Amino acid sequence: MAVRGVAEGGRGARDTVRQDRITRQSVALLEGEAAVARLFGLQGLVELRAARAAEVERLRAQGEEIERDQERIRRNLGAVPSNNALHGRLLQQLEAAETRMEGVRKSQEGARAAVEAAQRALEVAVAGFTL
Repeated sequence: MAVRGVAEGGRGARDTVRQDRITRQSVALLEGEAAVARLFGLQGLVELRAARAAEVERLRAQGEEIERDQERIRRNLGAVPSNNALHGRLLQQLEAAETRMEGVRKSQEGARAAVEAAQRALEVAVAGFTL
């Protein structure tokens, strides 16, 4: 490191200063491809859990949409005489909506189980993670 100053007599002078002790030190936390691979493995597990959680949310929204559809059909059923042809069609629509809802509920159970499994796998990986 060079330092400029003014020497006696007003002339510019240049001195070189050498630093003998360490004032800053860096530590490498990750060395080698194995540690990087382990980090990417954790990242993959985090992404897997997020994808599973997104599927649960998508199925929840789908279930809510079916419920709204069922409510609309029930309101229409109440407004149409039972001997009307539309009444029969509405009953068929309600039955189809209920069948779809059963499928969504089963899918939700599977998706929730997948989230729990992904969460457990992530917890195990984090607990055993070393650099």
